Amino acid sequence: MQPTRILAGAVLVASIIAVGPASAQKKGGDITALLYAGLNSVDPHFTTTYPARSMLLGIYETLMTVDENGGTIPMLAERADVSADGLTYSFPLRKGVKFHNGKEMTSADVKASMERFAKYSPGRASMDPVASFEAPDPYTFVIKLKTPSTSFLDRLAAPTSPATIIPVEEAAKELNKTSNISTGPLQFVEWVPDGPFRSKRFDGYSKRAGGGERTGFGGPKTVHVDTVTFRVVTEASARIASLEAGQSHLVEDVPGPAAERLKSNPKIKLFDMPTFQMPVLYLNHSLAPTSDLKLRQAVQAAIDLDEAMAAAAAGAPYVVQHAWVYKGHPMYSDAGKALYNINNIAKAKEILKGSSYKGEEILLNVGNLGFMTRLAVVVQQALKEIGLNVKMQTMDLGTLFSVSGKDEGWHITTSGYGSQPFLGPYMYQPITVGPANLARRKGDTTLEAAWAKFDATRDAAQRQAAWNEITQRTYDEVYFVKLGDLGLKYAAVSNLAGFKAYPGALRFWDAWLE
Repeated sequence: MQPTRILAGAVLVASIIAVGPASAQKKGGDITALLYAGLNSVDPHFTTTYPARSMLLGIYETLMTVDENGGTIPMLAERADVSADGLTYSFPLRKGVKFHNGKEMTSADVKASMERFAKYSPGRASMDPVASFEAPDPYTFVIKLKTPSTSFLDRLAAPTSPATIIPVEEAAKELNKTSNISTGPLQFVEWVPDGPFRSKRFDGYSKRAGGGERTGFGGPKTVHVDTVTFRVVTEASARIASLEAGQSHLVEDVPGPAAERLKSNPKIKLFDMPTFQMPVLYLNHSLAPTSDLKLRQAVQAAIDLDEAMAAAAAGAPYVVQHAWVYKGHPMYSDAGKALYNINNIAKAKEILKGSSYKGEEILLNVGNLGFMTRLAVVVQQALKEIGLNVKMQTMDLGTLFSVSGKDEGWHITTSGYGSQPFLGPYMYQPITVGPANLARRKGDTTLEAAWAKFDATRDAAQRQAAWNEITQRTYDEVYFVKLGDLGLKYAAVSNLAGFKAYPGALRFWDAWLE
């Protein structure tokens, strides 16, 4: 039988808002964007955060990627050919693609990169089904699986922890020792921890043939400006002041009151991204007292999620809804809804009575982002009201993620899911089961069995049923407390043209300064 040629995965309609008039593209200039948070690594195989994607995905590229609607499309591969038994994935590679050091990309680079990804990446669990990586000739790369995985190609394309292709000699280096070389339209210049991240136009960039428009992280990409600089400015007022003074071109996370004031400024334009991420709390199943299910259920019942989301949003758009995917996604269902936004202090106190809790200190770790610090105040108050001894600890994101990846040092932590609700169910597998699961759970055969059902079939009804089981289990065991869906407001100078908001990251290819 002939292999199946796969070019696209499931489609999810996203809210995409164009900014800038339709006018002639101008070459040159330097764009500066201000982010509300930074990154703790520029290693291509150790990035998971939204700020990291914004800074790095113009530099790094992958075999497959996602389009504007979250579907799977080729990037450095010409296409993906899948065997009839679902065990062999063959990727004919684009020829003539150059790395930033001038070397042509071949299958040897791809093989070494994928092996490094499988070793170091926080998303390496997506490679668990792999039996072997093979490079039969310079322009063909092959992945053979031990067992079929119906979402494997989608996982390979996911930008959350991208399977970046780098030169074979770079792939031999240890974590955080690479030279930041890939094939993207932007080329790395410098990164100063807690300081600026700079990239420049790569004039040797190999565009994807066939024309078309920018789509997601794929399609042909043209960098019109000379450089792109990202700076991290955690205070919203300082970001706004920089924009008004003409010192930057785009800022994110604009508070509602500031947005109202900026509406009257003709030099600035505003726009919303209605679905930016899902704020969540996740709870440590490995450390007492949050190892006690009754205590976790009390936490789940206590919080007023309408109040928490209003505080988190601070004037930005938001929706209070239960599902792990956005409304409109094909997998959206009512699973877990009965346990969402219970908002009942009396009930939470009653549940807590059945726990083993004896007044121990509970560490609530909070990232130093506006939405996290704002929602944490509401959360802490609710948990204190039901009788929990909560100690709130605020820290930078790098420290937050480092600590929450361990079994000790935290009980509850703030976080937010960016790509997961946009890309769909398969993105939740590595964070709910396996060694990297965010609840630090040592094993859950019920959840693992549901994921096995999800992976084993292409039948839509059966996958939906399995996803419903997965969702319900995460609610029943209180892996996370989902707060809602949070949007984001941006502000940009009026002469920034061609820019489009996208849920995955900021993209500055195909944008220019008029």
